[in-house]
Amino acid sequence: MDILAIGAHPDDIELGCGGLLIKAAREGHNVYLYTVTKGGVSGDPHERTEESKKAAQFIGAKGIWVDNFPDSRLRVSSELINHIEARIDWVNPDWKREGTTPTSSPTRFLSRGTSSRRFTSTSRTSSMIRSS
Repeated sequence: MDILAIGAHPDDIELGCGGLLIKAAREGHNVYLYTVTKGGVSGDPHERTEESKKAAQFIGAKGIWVDNFPDSRLRVSSELINHIEARIDWVNPDWKREGTTPTSSPTRFLSRGTSSRRFTSTSRTSSMIRSS
């Protein structure tokens, strides 16, 4: 199974579902991480990016993207949606929509917007930070 975890800030993914992702990676699933901001409001962005890369290695992720959207001012925009869709297209995760509980308006918006799409990927070129 191909899994893409998306978080707004560094450590959101690790704290929110790190244990599940470790288990999935150990069971042979392909895990990828995408963090939308570098978390500069609550720490040094470079340091937080490095910590995210180390966490991705510990999880066993195949790769990680750390984007540069403004921390604490994240708004739904066509640019944000395009970035998220690009990661979804690249990973082409197995999509099973059950038990989801969108907790914020951007999450609900993105959930509605992406749930009706079929994701296909013909090229896997990216500026992804390799975790291995």
